[in-house]
Amino acid sequence: MGRLTRYRALPDSGYDSRVTDLDNPVRPPKPTGPTGTLDKWRNMNIRNTTPITLVGGADPIRVLGKNYRRTGLIIQNRDTAAALFVAYGNANGQNTISLPAGGILLEDFTCPSDEVYFSSTANIIAVIIETTRGFGNGS
Repeated sequence: MGRLTRYRALPDSGYDSRVTDLDNPVRPPKPTGPTGTLDKWRNMNIRNTTPITLVGGADPIRVLGKNYRRTGLIIQNRDTAAALFVAYGNANGQNTISLPAGGILLEDFTCPSDEVYFSSTANIIAVIIETTRGFGNGS
């Protein structure tokens, strides 16, 4: 008794020897760069999930606008029979992708920043998840 207990962030691995070595506790990285802050360790990605109901045979709808901060997209066709058509940049063009029933499209490393349009030949439900790079405060 009499000694204060100090809590520090530990590695995620439960089997890491640094977790149980109390003589040499794990410390966060030292600040680097001209600002000397640890802001670079914050997760600055923002994710937005949007379900979309499409009417079959209607004109394509713009689901997402152009976004240069976009770092990822997940598109899912929730229908069990009809295809979902996804286009980038323009409503009807050569960039159209046909996503089969129940299909999922993941774009992370080569994610386009163009506008995203959806269309279908039947009434379906689709989901789009957009990941964007946030601002320096983590939001």
